[in-house]
Amino acid sequence: MVAKAFLIGRIVRDLELKKTQNQKSVVSFSLACDNGYGENKQTSFVECVAWNQLADNLCAYQQKGSLI
Repeated sequence: MVAKAFLIGRIVRDLELKKTQNQKSVVSFSLACDNGYGENKQTSFVECVAWNQLADNLCAYQQKGSLI
C-alpha cells in the first residue's frame, strides 16, 4: 500500500539549489498551506525536499510566493 498526500500552497522562502558530493541536485523548502476559511483559517507549514531533475526545475521556474 502506498500513501500519497497532495499539497497546494505557496513557497515560503527563495529556493537555493545545492549539490551533493555525487553531484545530485537537492533543494529544501517550506510550503505554506491554508486550511479552512474566514475566522477558522489556519496555515500549516510543511517542510519539503526535492531531488534531481525536480529540484532543478523548481529552482529554474519557481520562486518565493509561487503557488505549487
